Amino acid sequence: MAKNKIQEEKETNEPMHKCYECGRMLPVSHFNFWNKKKNQYMNICKDCEKKRNTKKHEERKEILNALKTCGCCCCDENDINCLDFHHINPEEKEFNMSAAPNKTIDKILNEASKCVVVCSNCHRKIHAGVIDINDYVNVKQHKYMKNLIYILNKTYGKPKKNTDISV
Repeated sequence: MAKNKIQEEKETNEPMHKCYECGRMLPVSHFNFWNKKKNQYMNICKDCEKKRNTKKHEERKEILNALKTCGCCCCDENDINCLDFHHINPEEKEFNMSAAPNKTIDKILNEASKCVVVCSNCHRKIHAGVIDINDYVNVKQHKYMKNLIYILNKTYGKPKKNTDISV
């Protein structure tokens, strides 16, 4: 007679650990280490951790897409799939916005306050020196981004003092 997965898990000699997300008792091999040197495991199983991380990632992608709704500051492109973030001052850049889904919401909004939204074509032209971003950065987009960042901060996190965008 075939054994089901739960029966197989109960018959293992591995120590069992309870997942505080789904409530199941599982072998410790179903948990990631919290501290490998001390042999400490996380309190949520790998399946629940994956679901939690996927949800966080999707939430952060929604925030990034909301920030892109102002469109390109250089041309009329407003398709979110064609838009990028460009740091106005590269020296203030802490991370690439492409890595933003892995950051906290506060860090995303703080970094977005240092950027303007441009389409991928204009972004390439900026880095090639064909377009001077200072000729195109407009007050309207800065005000839009500032207000949007304020709203997103109120919705997802604490308002930051340093998210003020100067023009």
